[in-house]
Amino acid sequence: MKVTSDRVQLGKCLSVPIPTNSYCLTTIFWLATGVFVSLRTLTQTPFKIDCNQGLDANFINEEVVKILARIKWLKYIRFSCDSVNKLPYFVQMAELFRKHGISLSRVFIYVLVRKDLEDADYRVQELHKICKNFNLYAQAERNPGIIPTEAQLEFAQRYVYGRSYKKENCREYCVRLRL
Repeated sequence: MKVTSDRVQLGKCLSVPIPTNSYCLTTIFWLATGVFVSLRTLTQTPFKIDCNQGLDANFINEEVVKILARIKWLKYIRFSCDSVNKLPYFVQMAELFRKHGISLSRVFIYVLVRKDLEDADYRVQELHKICKNFNLYAQAERNPGIIPTEAQLEFAQRYVYGRSYKKENCREYCVRLRL
């Protein structure tokens, strides 16, 4: 790692600008190859790190958790959960974080909300069962040609962001509000 006045050089090909108004490097370090090198390199930087796109829980193992524990995080360690098949990895991740003394209240999880709200609600409820201290953030799917429905926006903006999922499921929420 090489630090200059305005950039951090990580390896031969990844050069990251240093924001002028903070010590936050916002980029994805979860690369298909060299993931451990990149993460180990981040333990040596004087900067606080924010992986704003969310790490993949399926890559978490004992070695990675030891490295994550040594990184100076801006606030949260961010993950993403866009499908049900990712849930078992969050169980494993939570166990490893506890074992290595990483507070689960530092975990922030993006939950992708597609048109199937039952699927999104299932993921939200299961993540809440795994750890009540996870910080969940639902994002209605927005891609070229995909515009979120009112139901997706309600789910993301009011049901999850308003923390209603902590006391009722989405169906109960909709009945209560007559949606």
